[in-house]
Amino acid sequence: MYMPDFYTVKEDVISGKSGNVEYSVYYPVISAPKTGAAPTINNFSQYNATMFEKNVQTVFAPSAASSSETLNVSCHFQVMYQSRFMISFKYLICSYDKHLHSVNLVESSTWNTHTGSAVRLGELFRSNVRHNEIILYTMCSKIREACAEGENFYDDWQPRLYSSFNPSAYYVCAEGIVFYFPPGMLKSDIYNSTEILIPFRELCNQLKTGLLKP
Repeated sequence: MYMPDFYTVKEDVISGKSGNVEYSVYYPVISAPKTGAAPTINNFSQYNATMFEKNVQTVFAPSAASSSETLNVSCHFQVMYQSRFMISFKYLICSYDKHLHSVNLVESSTWNTHTGSAVRLGELFRSNVRHNEIILYTMCSKIREACAEGENFYDDWQPRLYSSFNPSAYYVCAEGIVFYFPPGMLKSDIYNSTEILIPFRELCNQLKTGLLKP
């Protein structure tokens, strides 16, 4: 993947132990001497990491105190897309549900590296495009194909999809735009988030090119 020469991404971590819960939160730190956006993005990343730690300490650890085992919670990030104007992060969260079963969750953040503002989904599309409708229609096609190939989506996946679709729950990768849903929302896998990729080639007439341009 093309790596812009005006910023780099390094890793920082917050870790510790609260009760019988050990946690590690890895978050990105952007070094960008030629842009003023880096401090804004880095402040958000550090704040989110701090809030993750606080949630583990004040919410999860007390509820997990009944376990006789040491539980490990972690958050790792991946740089999924970099261009001169945009960077998109995926966060992989290894945690537990209310029954203390291990679950793998997905979160994300996508940023304009010039302004330091979060990139809303609509900013990737041309102004006259009804992008939510196009995305939902395309995801329905993808799920029908997956069901035909034997994937275990619920019978009522379509109303679930429409009611749970969150335009902020996306990240950009080299192949296209990925939308994700909580475990158990669309399929019977209650331990892993469901991710649906819409390739750029299927959206080429609707997308802007500015933010995505290398």
